[in-house]
Amino acid sequence: MLKRSERLNRAQFTEFGRKGKRYFNDSLSISVFPYPTFHGAVVVSKKVSKSAVRRNKLRRQVYAQLHSAKQSGRSGVFVCILKPEAEKMTSAQFRGAVKNLIERTGKPA
Repeated sequence: MLKRSERLNRAQFTEFGRKGKRYFNDSLSISVFPYPTFHGAVVVSKKVSKSAVRRNKLRRQVYAQLHSAKQSGRSGVFVCILKPEAEKMTSAQFRGAVKNLIERTGKPA
């Protein structure tokens, strides 16, 4: 999980979600905006899964991948929005898909 200071508030989410460069795969969409520090947000709607337990598990898995990206030296704002296909994947497949998409966004700063 990211620290509270590294997560986006509602206004920042709207601003950076629109301005960022978007990357897609079957399970999620990531909007990346260059920024001197690291910030992130993850959205998992009820369209992805009706179960709050499953939505929270998916959210934690994405936050864990964002945290490891931060540890590797990346900076910028990452806004991740999950798609309904994410719920159909196994945990290992989903983590791999998220990791590959984050790596595709560019090299660490």
